[in-house]
Parts: sequence; C-alpha cells; structure tokens
Amino acid sequence: MKFQKDDIVKLKDSETKMTVTSVDNNEYVSCKWINRLGHEMHGQFPGKLLTKN
Repeated sequence: MKFQKDDIVKLKDSETKMTVTSVDNNEYVSCKWINRLGHEMHGQFPGKLLTKN
C-alpha cells in the first residue's frame, strides 16, 4: 500500500489514528499522533504494519 504525507493511518492492530509526516520509499512511514494524555508523539513504522483509515 502506498502512503503519502498527511494520510491518516493506523497500525493494523490499533485504533489510534496517526498522520503521516514522511515516507521512506514506502518501507518506513513516519507518523505523529496525540496520546491519551494529550501529548504529541512521533514514531516510524514499517509500511506493512499500517493501514489507511
């Protein structure tokens, strides 16, 4: 699946919505999201673990 900046995604086993901030050849996708405490979080995930919301 191809991802682009500003796509809304989630991990396949999670309901947390994340915003794509950058894509590295669709192998790794950098995302940001707000955690339960209201803090902005950042992470990088293999694209195969993500699905578009």
